[in-house]
Amino acid sequence: MKNTQAFTLIELLVVVLIIGILAAVALPQYQKAVEKARVAQVLSLFKSVASAADAYYINNGQLPEDLEQLDVALPQDWTEKSATRRCKSSIKWCLELVPTNPNGWQMLSIAQQGPSFTEKGGFRYLWHTDGRNLPLRQVLCAEDHAVTPGEFCGKLLGGKFLSDAGSIRFYSFL
Repeated sequence: MKNTQAFTLIELLVVVLIIGILAAVALPQYQKAVEKARVAQVLSLFKSVASAADAYYINNGQLPEDLEQLDVALPQDWTEKSATRRCKSSIKWCLELVPTNPNGWQMLSIAQQGPSFTEKGGFRYLWHTDGRNLPLRQVLCAEDHAVTPGEFCGKLLGGKFLSDAGSIRFYSFL
């Protein structure tokens, strides 16, 4: 008779079960870390665009009217996405310079988009055209009311709730 040593079926099942439990615990944390890294990359791009908009104001004495006027290079995969919105988009994000509204505010916005351009969460940079507080010089995190409060800005970025403005909740972060 040969004396072979091998694992029993029970031992193998226990090992597979333990690996499955560890994967179930680790996978959500891994997905959150990946999403946080993607958001950090978009936020870095957004801050570059906001700095370019500030530089445009300093050089020209007025706010830019279009993203094309800014001296900043967007990644190659950011292209025009919608005829109804003036935004430069990647698959998941829309970068938009919103024209001056009746109250005199102009906004640079980057928002995470769903299939119908429903905003999930994003960032805002605001200016006021009469010179008051120009520019605000603070990037704010913004969530649509359709999103669970704090789901994007609070949980993902550790943002602190600032105010409710219409259909958007604003948070400060970093």
